[in-house]
Parts: sequence; structure tokens; C-alpha cells
Amino acid sequence: MYIYSRPAGPQYFLANRLFPLAELKKLCYNVGAVCALLMFQSKAPRPLDGVPLAQTCKERNDQFMDEIQSCLDVLRENDVDVDTAVDRLMGNDNLYLEFIKRLPEELNLATLRDALAQEDAESFHFHLHNLKGFAVNLGITEIAEAAQAGLTEFRISQFRNITKLEGLLQEIEASGEKFASALVEIKEIENANNDA
Repeated sequence: MYIYSRPAGPQYFLANRLFPLAELKKLCYNVGAVCALLMFQSKAPRPLDGVPLAQTCKERNDQFMDEIQSCLDVLRENDVDVDTAVDRLMGNDNLYLEFIKRLPEELNLATLRDALAQEDAESFHFHLHNLKGFAVNLGITEIAEAAQAGLTEFRISQFRNITKLEGLLQEIEASGEKFASALVEIKEIENANNDA
């Protein structure tokens, strides 16, 4: 099958037949030509009129998959259990990366510190428990273990041992900083491939 990218307004030609973009996307998905969608959704220049996209799609798909694997390798090098976490997301590497990029938002230590300072048991437990769940599900073991230790300590002593709870928050923060550097490296990989 040859896919041509000659735009005809909001429509495209596929094997000498004109399709609205939404229908083309559905057709491409149904026949497994997902790589063709990358061409329509990307900022990359389109091939010349009448040039088969099959080879270009394969090249772009390979490049995209290499980028994802490079990003996942960065996480593995930082002791993240990527394989287990991706399995939880039914093998969807790209979805996993989208979730993992949300960690800085989820790692809301200011809220945890405020709750600890104010001895707000409900807020402290809620945010620490959410952080633990997020980290466990994404395979970020260091943060998950420190958060679990914090939850265990909190359940045993509430706020009677604030020094220990502060130490555990510092441990979470140190792990978060290590992880933040991995996210910066991932962003650099993505930017390098977007510039290419």
C-alpha cells in the first residue's frame, strides 16, 4: 500500500483515494499503519508529492522507538524498575514515559513539610500515601521505600518522632533530586531527536 501525503485541504490521498483526516487515521489504525499517523501528526517535513511514505514511516517509527528505549535506559541506569512498571501499563512504553514525567508534580515535598510542621495528620498521610503509590506503580523503588518507611513511622508514632519523619522526607528529597537529573537527561534526548 502506498500512502501519499498530498494535502487536499483537510483531506489526504491514500492509494489514489481521497480521505478526510479522521477517516484516514481510523483506516491507518485498522490496517496497522500507525507510522503513517506519525507523519500527519509530526512537525517533520512531508515527503514529496507522490513519494511512498512506507520507508519514511519505518524510519520515523524506528527513530521514535530508539528514542523511547534511550529514555527507558536512562531510567534503568537510575535504579528504576522500568520493566515491571511498563508491564503494569500493558507494555505501553510511551504512556509510561508520560506518567514518569509527572513525578515532579507528585513529589510535592513542600506540602508534606507544611503538613508535618502543622502536625496535620490527614494531609500528611494523604500526600505521603499518594507519593508512595505513584512511586510504586512507576517502579521508582527508592522513593517508594522511603515513603513507605515514612508511612510506617507515622502510623506507629503519629508526630511524636518528628525528627525521624523529617529524616525520611530528606531521604525522599535526595532520591527525587537523583530522579530529577534523569528527567533532565530524558528531556535532552527528546529535544535532540526533535531537532534532528
